[in-house]
Amino acid sequence: MGVWRKRIGLTALWLAGVSLASPVLHLAVDHLRYGPISLENASANLTPTEYRLAFDRLSLAVPPWQIDRLTLTCPNGRFAQRALECRQGNLALHLPRLGQSLKANFSAHMGSDIGGFTLAPIRFADGRWRLTGDYHGNDWQAEVKIDRQPLATDWIKPLFSGALAWLSRLEGNLAGHLNAAGSPAIDQMNLNLKGAGLTFNDPDYTRVAEGLEVSLQLQGDNPLHHPPRRNRWVGDLKLEIPAGEGLFLPVYVPFKQHPLRLQTRYAWDDRAAELELKDFGLVQQDVLTVTAEQARIEHGNLATLSASFQGKLPTLFGLYAQPFLAGGKWEGLEITEGTARGIVLSRRQAPDPDQAHLYLEDVILTDRDRRLGVNRLNLNLAWQGPSKNPDSPSPISRLNWHAAHLYAIPIGETEIFFQFTDDNFRLLLPAEVPVLDGHFFIDLLEVFDLSATPRVRFRGHLDQISLEALTRVLGWPPLSGTLSGTIPKVTYDHHSRTLQLDGRLTVKVFDGTLVIEHLVITDLFGVLPRLRTDIRFHNLDLEQVTGHFAFGRITGRLEGHIRQLYLENWRPISFDAWFGTPPADPSRHRISQKAVKNLTDLGGGGATGALSRTFFRFFEEFGYDRMGLGCRLQNQVCELSGAAPAPDGYYIVKGGGLPRIDVIGYNRRIDWPTLITRLARITQIKQLESPIIEP
Repeated sequence: MGVWRKRIGLTALWLAGVSLASPVLHLAVDHLRYGPISLENASANLTPTEYRLAFDRLSLAVPPWQIDRLTLTCPNGRFAQRALECRQGNLALHLPRLGQSLKANFSAHMGSDIGGFTLAPIRFADGRWRLTGDYHGNDWQAEVKIDRQPLATDWIKPLFSGALAWLSRLEGNLAGHLNAAGSPAIDQMNLNLKGAGLTFNDPDYTRVAEGLEVSLQLQGDNPLHHPPRRNRWVGDLKLEIPAGEGLFLPVYVPFKQHPLRLQTRYAWDDRAAELELKDFGLVQQDVLTVTAEQARIEHGNLATLSASFQGKLPTLFGLYAQPFLAGGKWEGLEITEGTARGIVLSRRQAPDPDQAHLYLEDVILTDRDRRLGVNRLNLNLAWQGPSKNPDSPSPISRLNWHAAHLYAIPIGETEIFFQFTDDNFRLLLPAEVPVLDGHFFIDLLEVFDLSATPRVRFRGHLDQISLEALTRVLGWPPLSGTLSGTIPKVTYDHHSRTLQLDGRLTVKVFDGTLVIEHLVITDLFGVLPRLRTDIRFHNLDLEQVTGHFAFGRITGRLEGHIRQLYLENWRPISFDAWFGTPPADPSRHRISQKAVKNLTDLGGGGATGALSRTFFRFFEEFGYDRMGLGCRLQNQVCELSGAAPAPDGYYIVKGGGLPRIDVIGYNRRIDWPTLITRLARITQIKQLESPIIEP
């Protein structure tokens, strides 16, 4: 106790030695400090019939932080049997942080070794408080009772200005009691508070509560008298929120439907800055249950954790995940069925690595816009942190679903085995994903630095996916044939936001081959994605290509390329494209009257040949030797070219055989929007322009 104990002891000896004949006893202290507590200009006056205690300022380390102009008077007090007695005293003080004065009745019996006091009623901010205390030697105890204290910002914010600086409005009331005891330093505490009708918000209404019912019980012991002397508190904590509603933008929680209860045993070591929790339990009705055998936090870092949880996914996802999707691309995503449970083990100082297990069972995921859906998804995820033993085996995880769809494309039953270690993901076995009537095979899938700057490697292939079925479910003009091909290694670097194709993507389509090379996409998920690539077409069947559009029938083979294709936000900016008849093509070359008209319109030219226009309409199709059309796009202007030079133009179709016809283009330059409009009209496709993808 230092100076404080010496002063009290001196006062007791002085009182014991004063005779009844002494008319007045006066004590004065200019300044007194005990740890963070300081007292200024204190005085005491004692007469046989009146006692008075006063000080100018008392500074504290806890609310109310400062007390000014305190006076305690007892006009009918007396000194008997070495004790001060006061039956009808008065207390008055000023709280400068609140700008309020406080008054209370005071009674006491204070001897040198045994005593007690009562302050009641203490009227403060329309509330009633009661403070009592007693001591026996070095042992003391005190109690503060609160009887329905109305809450308001004008006195709460000054007391807790740092933590509650954001508070704009506060309503409700508080009741409860605080018991404390010590010998002489505080070593026991019991706090019981109940809040009713708690309503508050910040200026922007991002933190809001309406009608909260809150119950808090906190019990603690600090056995300083047992060696070693350490400021270590141990006890129990219990918190309940059975009613009301809260909003911590964007999460909204109706506690009346989903009441919350938390309880735990704790140990707090102030010297080591260590908090330990045992028998931790958190239950939110119909949402989530969390239990922890042990958790230890050292200097703000999690050192040990052994916990498990289980929850109902529809309400858990709806309350705490779905609000973050609002206003975004996946706003309509929801989980209608399923459960989740898991285990977390963390032992920072132990040789074994951290571990986590997550089990999802019978999950049904839907999307309001039908972009994504999964039926009966099950996940056994086993995660392991970095291990000090390089030979330590990594656990195996398993994911499977009964059925799914991506947009309108159905995906069949699939099972995937993988490893998730530290911050890396690796597919263990090749996965087969049924798509329509074909298959999508994933041969390689690896993700590194998943939580920071992900880097992805992928390789796979497509097998026998029906183009007719694919175009039908996507609502596109129907195409015949199958989609098969190899997807070489694909890498994605999140740091540079770049997806790159390492090799060639080969797709078998229209009885020919499509090859994509040098594919690079930057800022893939950003505001302005950019794509660069080269595409080659080899030996496509023109009858299959044109047979499912309103363009008109053309037979023969087709080859071509789109070099240096550059897209910004998925819109063409520049490219060099060419499509034409392969050299020495042995197939039969025929072109329908409708196709001739459309090619003529596309090239802005005319049709000429061995037949006059009078007899043109009598023939449904014509022979041709070769055909070709090229476009070099730059600055929204397309420079056109054909299969061969022609008088004042270029051949789009160079005739051959009987009946034969030539299609000659005369426009060398055409605006890109105009060309797109013509293509849309002659193919009867409403939208050829690439869609704008919002970031």
